[in-house]
Formats: sequence, structure tokens, C-alpha cells
Amino acid sequence: MKRNWLEWLILLASTGLVIGVVGYLLVSGLTSRGPAAIRTEVINAGAADSPDGGWLVPLIVRNQGGTAAGAIVVEATAMVDGTEEASQLTVDLLAADSEVELALGFSGPPDGDVEVRVVGYETP
Repeated sequence: MKRNWLEWLILLASTGLVIGVVGYLLVSGLTSRGPAAIRTEVINAGAADSPDGGWLVPLIVRNQGGTAAGAIVVEATAMVDGTEEASQLTVDLLAADSEVELALGFSGPPDGDVEVRVVGYETP
């Protein structure tokens, strides 16, 4: 059975598409993407929520690196009623080029700026 020109065109297009996808997957799988790069940002400490007498400060944790990071420990410190308080939590897994919104709790509204730092993380 002889194929017409439309069948040949579809065959060439689909073959090219399959070769392109396989090539992309091979290149992205074989090239190094760099380590995880964890950044934190307090969204708006002044707009923090106060449930049950406590105070929640919203923040964003971003992984701007090329690999995932696990067990990310984030710690925040702030002055509350003249004493320094610390709040800490752990993000189980954060994929490359992704972010997560969190809230860290304090006993009352912070007197000034909230200092946030990444204590450490694992590379899964």
C-alpha cells in the first residue's frame, strides 16, 4: 500500500517530536543543575495574625537552586515585650525552583524587625 503525502508529513513530524523530547530529557538529565539555594522572606510582619493570644508572622521560603532540598530548618528571632523570642520549623521537602508559604509563631506582636535564617538542610 502506497502512502500519500499527508501520512509522510505526519510520520516526519511525530518522529521529530519524539527525537526532540528524548534529546531534551537526556540533556536535562545529564547536565548538573547546581546545589539548592534556599532564601527566606518575611511577607509582612505588620500584618501578622494573632490567633489564641499568639502571633503568627507569615514568610516565604524559596529554593532558587537546581536541586531539591529536604529537612530545611528555618529559625526566626524577634523582640517581644523586651525579650528575644525564637521560633523554628522544618520544611520536609522543597523542590528546585519552588516556594512555600509558612507562618512562625510568637507569644505576642514583635517589637521590631523579625530576623529569619536558614539553619540547615539536607540534599535528598
